Amino acid sequence: MVPWGTGKIVQVRHTARRPPTLPRPLASAGTPTATRRRHLAAQVMVLWLLAYIIIGHVAVPVGLSLLGLDRDELGLRGHAVLHLCLDLSQLVFTLLILWHCLKQYKPRQKGFFPIKYARAGRRGRRWQA
Repeated sequence: MVPWGTGKIVQVRHTARRPPTLPRPLASAGTPTATRRRHLAAQVMVLWLLAYIIIGHVAVPVGLSLLGLDRDELGLRGHAVLHLCLDLSQLVFTLLILWHCLKQYKPRQKGFFPIKYARAGRRGRRWQA
């Protein structure tokens, strides 16, 4: 490399600098560290999407046709009950998918999701995070 105006060849040493690593005080203080697995996140998303499609577009229409009901002929209460059943079934399947995919990591034993049922003053016992 030639510095401007000197006419001399000067060898410049380039050192590859690593980005500074941040200290992990939370990990050393007893807070659990999460395992980052891309395939696990993709598996949960794909299973959730499949469950959403199967419940909403296959299972419920087949169930209604087996009961002899037409979705278009339902009244306001019928639509409300239908959407309540859809939401509850999707909630149950979402929890089952998460439980199935995360059970090998034992997140509750590692300290994640710290929820307990404890006394909360005069109000009695309540769930606390």
